[in-house]
Amino acid sequence: MADVSRRAFLKTSGAVLGLSATGAGVLGLAGCAAASKDAPSEGVGSDAGKAGEESLKVKLCACSPTGNTLAAGLVLANYLSDDVEVIDQTSYQSRMKKIDFEPTDLVIMIGSTIAGRTVEVDNLFTNLKGSDTPCIAAACFGNRKAEMTASLIADTAKANGFNVIGGIEIVTDHTLGRFLGHGRPDSDDRAAIQEFADSIKEKIASGSLEPVTIVGDESCYENYNPKGTIYRSTTTKEYYPDNCIKCGTCAQECTAGAIDATTLEIDEDVCVHCQRCTYVCRHQGRYFFPASEFEQGEHYWSRKDVVVHL
Repeated sequence: MADVSRRAFLKTSGAVLGLSATGAGVLGLAGCAAASKDAPSEGVGSDAGKAGEESLKVKLCACSPTGNTLAAGLVLANYLSDDVEVIDQTSYQSRMKKIDFEPTDLVIMIGSTIAGRTVEVDNLFTNLKGSDTPCIAAACFGNRKAEMTASLIADTAKANGFNVIGGIEIVTDHTLGRFLGHGRPDSDDRAAIQEFADSIKEKIASGSLEPVTIVGDESCYENYNPKGTIYRSTTTKEYYPDNCIKCGTCAQECTAGAIDATTLEIDEDVCVHCQRCTYVCRHQGRYFFPASEFEQGEHYWSRKDVVVHL
C-alpha cells in the first residue's frame, strides 16, 4: 500500500485552507466574499482612488489541480477586493464554455507551473474573452522557478482581449516533492503579495492602465522538454481497484481529460501528471509517489521569493 503521508499532505493542506476536492466553498477562504449579482459595484472604471473606495469586481480564474494555486490566488484576490468571484479552469469541462468579461472587471488568471510552463492542457484560459479587460497574469511554483508560466498566461490573455497590467509569481507547496515550498506563501510572501496588490490598486485609481510585458525564461525548454511536448515526470502513479468505488470523480475532474469515464483508465499520452485525480479521490483509489529528484540539491532547497511584474 502507498505511503499515506504524501496523500495526507495533499488533502489536509487543502482542508486546512478550507478547500474541498472540487474547489467548492473556497469563496470564504482568506476573507474573500462571494460576489453578489444584486450588490452594486462600480468596478475598475470608477473613481477608485476616493476615500471609502468601492470594491473592485475581481474575477479569479484558476487552474489549480491540487488546490495550492487556488489558495494563493485567493490571497491575492482578497488583498485587491472583498468582491471576488472564483471561476474554475481546472477540469477539462470547465474550459469548454466561453466566458465573457467586461471592461469594469479585474481578472486574475492564475496557473500552476509544471517543468517551467503552464499545465499543458487544451483550452487553458482561451475560453475567457475580455473586452480590454484589465488582467493580472499570475503563476505559482514549488520553490524552484516559474520560467515561462506567467509569460505564457500573459500571452494568452492578450490574445483574448485582456489588458495585462501586472504579473506575479508566487511560491506554493511543490506537488511532486514532499517538502519543497512547504507552508508557502508564508508571512513574508503575503507581505510581498499585498504590496503588489496595493500597486495594482494605485495603478487602477490613477486611470493609467499601461500594459506590462512579462519576459519568460525559455531555458525550461532545454532543461526539461522541448516546446510543444508534454513533460513526463518520473513520479509513479498507482491505481488501487480495491479502494475505488467507481464514482467517476477522477474522470470528471481530470485537468487534461485523460481518464475514460467508463473504464477509468488513464490515457498516458494525454496525462500531464498534475495529481488532480489523487487530490479529488476520497477513497484512496489513486496515488502519486513523490519523486526523489525534486528533493535534491541547493537548486531546490534555497528559498525563492515572490516575483512581480509592474
